Amino acid sequence: TVRRGFKDPTSYARFNDRVSVSLEVSKRQGENLLDTNAKVRATIDAYMAREDWPETIKVGYSQDRSNYILSMVSSLSSSIINAVILVFIVCIAALGFRSALFVGWAVPSSFMMALFLFWVNGQTINMMILFGLILSVGVLVDSAIVIIEFADRKLAEGLPRKEAFREAGERMFWPIISSTATTLAAFLPLLFWDDVTGKFMSYFPLTMIYVLTASMFMAVIFLPTMGSLIGPRTVSKPVGNLQALSGADGDPMATTGMLGIYVRFIARLIRYPLLVIAATGMLLFAIVMIFSASLKGPTPKPVEFFTQSPSDQIYLLARARGNTTPAAQLEIGKQIENRIRGIEGVESIYTVAGSAAGGGSAMNGPSDIPTDTVAKVYTELYPFEERPPLMHIITELTEAVSDIPGVLVEVTATDNGPPIGKDIGIELRSDDAESLRETTLRVRAHLESFEGIIQVEDTLPLPGVEWEVDVDRAEAGRLGLDVGRIGAAVQLLTEGALVGQYRPLDADEEVDIRVRYPFSSRDLTQLDNLRIQTPNGALPLSAVTKLVPRVRQDKIERRNQAIVYEIKANVSKDYAPNERVTAIKDWMLNEADVPGSVQVKFLGQDEENAAAAEFFEAAGMAILLMMGVILLLQFNSFYHVFLTLFAVILSIFGVLLGLSAYPYISMILTGTGVIALAGIVVNNNIVLIDAYQSLLKRGYSPVDAATRTAAQRVRPVVLTTLTTVVGLMPLVLGWQADIFSGSFSTRGSATSDIWAPISYVLVCGLGFATVLTLVLTPVLLAMPTVLKGRIVRWWTAKGSHWLGWLKDRLSSKTA
Repeated sequence: TVRRGFKDPTSYARFNDRVSVSLEVSKRQGENLLDTNAKVRATIDAYMAREDWPETIKVGYSQDRSNYILSMVSSLSSSIINAVILVFIVCIAALGFRSALFVGWAVPSSFMMALFLFWVNGQTINMMILFGLILSVGVLVDSAIVIIEFADRKLAEGLPRKEAFREAGERMFWPIISSTATTLAAFLPLLFWDDVTGKFMSYFPLTMIYVLTASMFMAVIFLPTMGSLIGPRTVSKPVGNLQALSGADGDPMATTGMLGIYVRFIARLIRYPLLVIAATGMLLFAIVMIFSASLKGPTPKPVEFFTQSPSDQIYLLARARGNTTPAAQLEIGKQIENRIRGIEGVESIYTVAGSAAGGGSAMNGPSDIPTDTVAKVYTELYPFEERPPLMHIITELTEAVSDIPGVLVEVTATDNGPPIGKDIGIELRSDDAESLRETTLRVRAHLESFEGIIQVEDTLPLPGVEWEVDVDRAEAGRLGLDVGRIGAAVQLLTEGALVGQYRPLDADEEVDIRVRYPFSSRDLTQLDNLRIQTPNGALPLSAVTKLVPRVRQDKIERRNQAIVYEIKANVSKDYAPNERVTAIKDWMLNEADVPGSVQVKFLGQDEENAAAAEFFEAAGMAILLMMGVILLLQFNSFYHVFLTLFAVILSIFGVLLGLSAYPYISMILTGTGVIALAGIVVNNNIVLIDAYQSLLKRGYSPVDAATRTAAQRVRPVVLTTLTTVVGLMPLVLGWQADIFSGSFSTRGSATSDIWAPISYVLVCGLGFATVLTLVLTPVLLAMPTVLKGRIVRWWTAKGSHWLGWLKDRLSSKTA
C-alpha cells in the first residue's frame, strides 16, 4: 500500500492530560526575560487571531518564569521600601526629623545614581542587584550619619548652621573617603571571580560599589552644601550630653543616662587593659568551642554550596531500563500524571516521554539528567501565597510515585543558585576499561547500601544487547552484492529503505519516500525470511549475513585522554552532605581497594565548596592587604591599622557564634557575607581612631583622648550599625510586608530563603564586632600609655631597690 503518513514517533508531549505539541522557548543571554515573554505571547495571540486557526486547538503556557521574576521583583522591592522606612524611623529617633530627612535623602539619590550607571553599562536589573540595594540601604547612610552627627555636636557648641556643616564636611572628609575606600576594597576582589558562581554573584559587589560610591559623593559634597542652606539651626534633640562632649571644656564623665554608664564603664576598663584582653581571648575561645560542638553534634551541621532551599521548579524523572518503546514510556509518564494529579499546590503538569526526556531541553530544567530517563514530568506550582510550603509538596510528590513497579522516579528541583547537579559526584578515570568498569560497579553498589544516600546513578553504558549484522563480504562479492544493497534490504524491517524524495504542494520541504514491510512483518525474526535480488535470482539474506548479539555500547566518554565514568547521588534531608562525603572518602581510602590504575576525584558540592573556599581565602588576603595600605595612608600608624583590621577578626567570631544556632552553613552566602562584613565593620574603628588622633593633636593625654573618643563616637557607631541591622532584619526573620496593600506575612516569600543566610551572617557579625569594638578599641588605644605608666611607677617605687641589690651582688662576686 502507498500512503502519506508520519515518521514513527520517538517522543511524546502532554499538557494537563491532553496530547500536545510543545514549543520550548528560552531567551538569549543578556536579553530581558519579561520583554521576551511578552513578545512570545504577542506572537501566539496573533496566530490565534487568524481566521484559519482551528477552534479545537487550545494554547496553554507552562514554566513561565516571568511570573517568578515579577514575584521576586515585587518581594525585593517591598523589602527595599521596608528597609528604607525602618532606617528612616531609626534616624528620626536618634537625630530628629530634619536631620533624618538629610540622612534619608541619601538613599533614593544614591539608588538613582547606581541605577543610572547600570543603565549606561547596558546591564539589566536582576535579583542580585535588588538584594545589593537592600543591603546597601543600611550601609550607604553611614557616611551621611557621620556628617549629620558631627554637625549636631557643632551646633550644640553654638556654631552657626553654615559653619557647623562646613566644618563637618571638612573634618569628616578623609574619614569618609577612607572608610568608603576600605569598603569598596572588600567588594573589589569579588569582581574577579571568573567561574559560573562568580558570574552569578558578580552583580552583588558591583551594586555595592556603585551605591557606596554615590553615597560618598552625597555625604562629602551635597549634604554639607544642603545642610548649610536648609539644615537645622539648632539641635532638635536634648543637648545636655552633646554639650558635655563638645568643646575643649566638655567633661565626658558628666554625661547621663546610658551614655554616662558606658563612658564610666570604659574609663574603668582602660585601667586594666591586660585583664580586658584576657577576658576577650576567653570569650573568643569559648565561641570556637561552641561552633566546633555544633559541627560535630548528634546531627552534624550541613554545609551547602548555596542554599538548602530549592527553587519552585519541581521535576519528576522516571528512570527505567529495558526494551521499552516510546509508546510504553508514554504510559509510564501517564501513570505518574495520575498519581500526582490533585496534590495540593500543583497547578499544571507537563509531560515529555521518549527520546526527548533524556536529552537536553531549552527549558530551565535539571542541570544533568540520568541517561536511563524515559519520561520527564514538569510541575508548575501555584503562587507562593496560595500553596503549602515547598518541602511539603516535594514530600507528597515523592510518596505518590515511590512504588511504581520497575520504575525509579526521582523528584528533584532546580537549584536556587548556580547549577551544581547532585549532592555527591565521584569521577573515576583510567586507561584500563575493564578495571574501571569493575571499580565503578563496586563503588556504586556500596553507595546504594550507604546510609543516607539516595537516587544513585552512574554514566556506565546502559546494559543491553545490540544485534550486529555481520556480512560475509567474500560471499557477497561472489554473488554480486555490496554492503549498501544489503543495508537497504535490512532497512525494510526497520525504518524503511529510502528510495527517493519529493515535495508536495502543501509542504515547504521535501518528504522522504521510504519502502518497508507491513507492521506485522517488521520483526527481528523476519531477517531469516528476507530475500534479496542477485544476478542469479532472489536468495535468502542469511546466505551472506549472520546476526550476532553483542554487548550494547551506546557511548564512550573520555576526559584528559582517559576513559571516565561518574557516579552521582543525593543525600536525604536528615543527613549532612559534607559528612556523607567525608564518610565515603574514608571508605574509599581505607576499604574500597581501588586499583592504582584508577584515579578518583570528587565532584558536585565537594568540588564547588573547595573551589569557593580557595577563592575566599585568596580574596580575604587581598582585601586585608588593600585595606592595610589605605588605613596606613590614613593613620600613619601600624598599631592603629592593626586595631582597625582587628574588627574584621572579631566579626568572623560573631559569624561563628551565629552559625552555631543556624540550621546549615552556605559556603557561597556565608563567604560573601564575611567579605561584605570586612568592608563594613572597619568603618567603626576608622571613626573611633580618627577621633582619637584628632584629640591627641589638640593636646589631650592618650587616656583622656581614648575616653573622649568612646564618648563622642558611640552615637554614630551605634547608629550606623543599627541602621544596617534594622534594614536586614525583615530578611533574617522572613517577614514580608507590603505597605501599599497592607498585607503582612511571616512566611517570607519565594526568594526570602536565598537571602536569609547572608543577611543573618551580616547581622551576627556586625552586631558582635560593634559591641566588642566599642569596648576594646578605646582600651587598646590607651593600652601603650597605661602599661608604660605602670612600668614607670613600678620602677620608681621598687626598681632602684632591686638595681641596688643587683649592684651589691655583682660587687661582692667581683671582690
